[in-house]
Amino acid sequence: MLKLIIYLLTSPILEWGVHYLLHLMDNSFHNKHHIAVYINKYNKFKQFEDVEFWPLICIIICYKLNIMFCLITFTRYWICHTFIHFTKNKNNYLVKHHYTHHKFKKYNYCVSAIWPDVLFNTKFIEQK
Repeated sequence: MLKLIIYLLTSPILEWGVHYLLHLMDNSFHNKHHIAVYINKYNKFKQFEDVEFWPLICIIICYKLNIMFCLITFTRYWICHTFIHFTKNKNNYLVKHHYTHHKFKKYNYCVSAIWPDVLFNTKFIEQK
């Protein structure tokens, strides 16, 4: 039970950190994804080729190296991220959180949770 609690607390932080680094390094693979979302006018994806595939490479590497923590984290990220871009439900809080990231790239780095962005002060707060 303790391991599950530790995982649930640390996995979103790892996810946030990887996503933050992708932006910090101006990663070309990740930038292509942002361009695809912009071209699609922030609507749901209609074709699978617009989805990011780099997490699948990470999943395979983690599997081969038997790094289960990272394997589960990348898998959870990829499933959440893919769902966000294919769902019709624009009212889901994670969908709203992530599409805000696409509009304001310096905010909302975590895909599967919001609390890491609150913790690291990267959650977008709309000015009224």
